[in-house]
Amino acid sequence: MKNLARCLVMLMLMSVGSNVYAQNWVPYQEVVQTQTTYIPQPQPVVVYQWVPYVSQQNFVIEKQKIFCKTQTVITKPVTQWVLQPVVIYR
Repeated sequence: MKNLARCLVMLMLMSVGSNVYAQNWVPYQEVVQTQTTYIPQPQPVVVYQWVPYVSQQNFVIEKQKIFCKTQTVITKPVTQWVLQPVVIYR
């Protein structure tokens, strides 16, 4: 009988102990950490640079002879450097 009384007392204490904090729930908040990394995007920048410009130009070559004069037209490529705006991404 003593054992039965001890078991009942233990069950009663366990049931009371489990309900002690029943009304005091601690709210659970999930902590989410976000890490953002900044990747710089290249920005367009206008810069003036010397740019080669190749054009075809005609040259007249004259040859003097005793009684006549001959003219020959020759086309040659000529490179000219021109200052132009160029878009560079930095």
